[in-house]
Amino acid sequence: MDKEIKEFVKRGLETVEKLLKAENYLDTAKACQEILQVDPGNRRARKMLEKAQSFINQEKDKLLKKNLPSLKQLYKEGKYAEAVEMGEKLHITNAITAKAQKKLLKKQQNELKAYLKKGFKTHKKLGREKKWLEAIEILKEMLQVSPRNEEIKSLLKRDKIKYIDQQLHSDVRDQLIESKEYEKLYKFYQKLYFLFPQHKKLLSEIKNAEKLILRRRRTENKAFIIESVKKAKELFAKGDFEAAIQVAKEILKLTDGEQGMKLYKKSAVANERDTEKKLSTKLTDAVAKLHEEFKANPKGFVKV
Repeated sequence: MDKEIKEFVKRGLETVEKLLKAENYLDTAKACQEILQVDPGNRRARKMLEKAQSFINQEKDKLLKKNLPSLKQLYKEGKYAEAVEMGEKLHITNAITAKAQKKLLKKQQNELKAYLKKGFKTHKKLGREKKWLEAIEILKEMLQVSPRNEEIKSLLKRDKIKYIDQQLHSDVRDQLIESKEYEKLYKFYQKLYFLFPQHKKLLSEIKNAEKLILRRRRTENKAFIIESVKKAKELFAKGDFEAAIQVAKEILKLTDGEQGMKLYKKSAVANERDTEKKLSTKLTDAVAKLHEEFKANPKGFVKV
């Protein structure tokens, strides 16, 4: 046997002895099982495990004898959940706890049936009133309680379609179209889309809304470009080439047309010439000023 395993077994057996003396039988059994995992043939550990299990069984018998009247009373009163909980807490498993578990399961199933029956009844009423959104919420709650219920899933899908159909023929939608509030219309459709993305008619309406928004933006951009071209030409005529360049850049952001590029190039070339001219004029003025200062004070200048 490996040296480390021997050391582990040795320390483990010492711990087992201490736990057994302290009458801590559950931890004694656990420690013995850990030793037997690495040394299955260890007779000392197996003997102490049997001893610990014997004491555990005795303790269980005592607990059962002590609590059996209470357990029977809970079962008799129909308090099956309390009886099961008591059995689990005290690690008691007998005919009474088994019966209580069975009765509890049946009770829960009956409660679930009653809940679903009431839910379906409420849902049917909401459907007759065409309150599809409320009907959807009821079904969602029911699905949380009974997640594998295919009938609920089917009704939920149907109600989502019904609600979207209702909204696609609503006054809200008609008003948004009439007032040409296409961005709001698009958001209105998006809320419905998140409810049920597979709705074919809705997908078609969303595409139409996108086209209307795009068409409007093109119209607005066209008007802006016409106005911007006019402004750029005016700035160019005034000799404000830098401002004309900025306007031309704004035009290029919205279109890659030749008009914007021509304006930009024309303004850039004119601005470069104007800048060179201004620099040349400044240099000429500076040289002339130096000549005047030299004439006025020749001693103040150092010859190189």
